[in-house]
Amino acid sequence: MYFSFLHKVEYRVVANATAEVLWVQHLLQEIVMALPKPPSLFCDNLSATYVPNNPVFHSCMNHLALDYFFVRDLVAARSLLVQHISSKARIADTLTKPLGRNLLLDFWSKIGVSDGSSILWGVLRK
Repeated sequence: MYFSFLHKVEYRVVANATAEVLWVQHLLQEIVMALPKPPSLFCDNLSATYVPNNPVFHSCMNHLALDYFFVRDLVAARSLLVQHISSKARIADTLTKPLGRNLLLDFWSKIGVSDGSSILWGVLRK
């Protein structure tokens, strides 16, 4: 499998996000608030989500070995879930990518953005 530079960068981001998730998890444990289930980490790159779940991919990532084993060990111990998120569920895309009208309006409704017509026109009362 060809593991491009972009995939390596995405995997490095997954490893950094994993470190942040662990930090928050340890902070919550210190204030006696345990998580009921392992945290889920969502990634939009399929290759980066396959790597921690499949040990075969290790052969093409020798220079990322520390990141690989760090995330892989947590996934193997079921302390972390790394999952793919589809383009239809990535609400952050409204701020970073041009989207079709229907998808944009769907995302806006999910985050509570309205078209502003009710604010601009007000309510007419007699």
